[in-house]
Amino acid sequence: LRYIFICISYIIVIISMGANITILNPFIGKLINDKIFSNDPLFIYLTFAYTILIFLVLFSLQKTARKNSIVPS
Repeated sequence: LRYIFICISYIIVIISMGANITILNPFIGKLINDKIFSNDPLFIYLTFAYTILIFLVLFSLQKTARKNSIVPS
């Protein structure tokens, strides 16, 4: 029963993030959805820096997970 609730909650979160990608990252949402008009340079710079920072953090986490893996590579 717990497994079913966890799966359903993951599905709901994935659908809600997919429906409105600007919640996750405004820069990617602006590229995908042209309804967001923001010519403010500060907004563009901050979201671009945020996007790069998120990619670096995810890359670092993936690299750490690979390094600390139980199965030797």
